[in-house]
Amino acid sequence: MKKTLKKIGALIVSVAVVMSLSSTLFAAGEAELTGGEVGGYTTPDTPVSQSKKVKIAKEITAYNVDEDVVNAPTITYSYSIAGDTNGYTVTDETTDHASGVAITKATLAGITTNVSMTGTAANEISWTPAETLNTEKTGKENYKYLTIDFTNVVFTEPGVYRYVLTEDLKTGFTYDNTGVTETTDSTGGHTRYLDVYVRRSDTFTDGSLATDWDIYGYVCMYDNEDIDPTNDTDVKGAVKTNGFVAATNDNTEIKADSYYTFNVTVSKTLTGDAYSASHKFPIQVDYTNAKVTQNVKLIADIADNSKVTDYAHDAVAASSLDGLVKISDGGSVKYIGIPCGTQVDVYETNDVTGTIYRTTVTVDGTAGTAKDITSTSTPGAFVAYSAQDYNSNLGTITTTANQNDDATGLHTVEIDNVLQLISPTGIIVRSAPYILLFGAAAALFVVSRRWKKKEEA
Repeated sequence: MKKTLKKIGALIVSVAVVMSLSSTLFAAGEAELTGGEVGGYTTPDTPVSQSKKVKIAKEITAYNVDEDVVNAPTITYSYSIAGDTNGYTVTDETTDHASGVAITKATLAGITTNVSMTGTAANEISWTPAETLNTEKTGKENYKYLTIDFTNVVFTEPGVYRYVLTEDLKTGFTYDNTGVTETTDSTGGHTRYLDVYVRRSDTFTDGSLATDWDIYGYVCMYDNEDIDPTNDTDVKGAVKTNGFVAATNDNTEIKADSYYTFNVTVSKTLTGDAYSASHKFPIQVDYTNAKVTQNVKLIADIADNSKVTDYAHDAVAASSLDGLVKISDGGSVKYIGIPCGTQVDVYETNDVTGTIYRTTVTVDGTAGTAKDITSTSTPGAFVAYSAQDYNSNLGTITTTANQNDDATGLHTVEIDNVLQLISPTGIIVRSAPYILLFGAAAALFVVSRRWKKKEEA
C-alpha cells in the first residue's frame, strides 16, 4: 500500500510539473484572435491574462479553375504601428461586472516604444515562388501572420490603448508587377486598429518595469470608432477582424488581396507517320506579360515522361518564362499557375528531315488554319515566333488581369500533324534518295559489266 501511495504521489507531482511547464509555455506564446478579438472576462470582474504577443493575419486568396495548388507569387508587405490620438470610447458588457453596470472609458494613444513586429522578417510578410498557395475556382484562403510583441512596453496607466496598423508594399513591389490583385476595400484596406486592454498586474510596484503590466484582451477593427455592444449591428458599430483578411464590413463584402491564375495544356498528335511516332517535336511556348516583372514559377504536370521533354521552370519574370518543350505523338504537358493577364503563344517547328506535315493548331477546341510545314535541321529555340516555312501557325490564349478565368480556364492547345504525300509507313520519302542512289549504282554496275565483256570480246 505504501509503495502504491508513493507511486500515486510521484505521478501527481509529475503531472503538476508538466502542467506548470505547459502553462508557462502558453503564457509565453502568442494570442490568436478569433473573430477579431481575444481575452476579456470569464467571470464578472475577473479578466483573464493574455500573452503579450498577438498574431495578426495576412491573407492572399488564390484562384485556379481546376487545380488545388499553384506556386506563390513574389511579393513582400511591410508594416508599421503608431498610437492613435483620437480618443474614442470603449464600453464593455454589463455581464462583465457583478454590479451589472457597464464601464465606459476613453481610449489611450498606444505606446510604441519597445513594440516589435515580426512576420517572415522584421516588420514584413513575404511570399515567394518557392512556396505554394492552396487554390479553388471560387478562391481559397492562404494566411501568414504578423506577431506584434508588447513584452517590453512600459504602459503609463491602466486602460485601453489604441494602435494604428498600416500595411504597405515593400519598395520595389507593386500590385501590377507581382500579379497580385489589391483588396476591394478601397477605404481602409491597408489600415487596421488594434485595442490593447491593460491592467496593473499582481506584481505591480511602481510601473517602472514592463512586467508590472498585464494585458487581458485584444480587439482588432476595420474602422476607427467607438465600441459599444448595444450599437453593434451589421451596418453600425465596430466591425472586428483577424487582420488584413476578407470579411464583411458595414454590410459590404470585402475581398482580400487575390492571386488569379490559369492553366494551359499543350498536347501533340501525329497521323500517317509511324516512322516518327516516338520523335519529340520541338514546341515553343511563349508568355507575354509586360507588367509582371517579379518572379513567378510554373508547375509542369507531364502526362507521360517518355513522350515529353520539358524545359526548366526557374523563377523568373512572367515575360521570361518562354521555353522549348519537346512532345511526341500522344504526349501532353499542363502548365499550372500562370498569372491572369498573361498571353500564351504556342507553335511547333518541324525538325524531321525530308518530311512535310499539314499542321493544325487547335486552341480551346477551335481549330486554326492548317499549314504545310517543311523540315529544318536547325529549328530556332527560345526565340520570338517568325512565319518560317518550318514553323506552324500560332495558337494564342489571352486572359484578363485581376479577375478569375473560370469561364475559359481549362485552356488547351492541341497540335496535330498529318504526314503529306507519302505512304503511311513513311518509307518512300525517307528511303527514296537512297533507293535512287542504289538503283543508279546498280545500273552503272550492269553497264560497266557489259562494257567489260565487249572489251574482252
